[in-house]
Amino acid sequence: MLALLSVAFALPLVEAEAGLDFLAYPGQTIELNGAGSGADDLEYRWTRVGGPPAELSDDSAPNPQFTPERPGTYTFELTVASGGEQSIPDRVSVVVAHTDAGEVHTGGCSSVAGGSWLLGLLWLRGRRSRRRSA
Repeated sequence: MLALLSVAFALPLVEAEAGLDFLAYPGQTIELNGAGSGADDLEYRWTRVGGPPAELSDDSAPNPQFTPERPGTYTFELTVASGGEQSIPDRVSVVVAHTDAGEVHTGGCSSVAGGSWLLGLLWLRGRRSRRRSA
């Protein structure tokens, strides 16, 4: 039945799943996660489509890594293919914050405050919700 609907509406039989958007820091090794895309015989293609320059360890791996040098929003697009079918691209954004963005310094002690990092998480949650409903 799904195959008939796919042919009737020209929907791809494979689906890219680039994972959830998340928050990170400069110098941290980031691993993207395309493993949720499904089948074992998939060909993966990751492309940076926004943000500062970043080089992936292997743009054809399900879980490539990169290390951001500076703050910014790094956006990557994942496309998967299998047996001649290619997916619709899926995107993931990694917001790389300043290392001191959420710290409050009081008398020699530091603790993570609910300020900048919480706003970043709320922003990411809103982006993910809008993307899923589109």
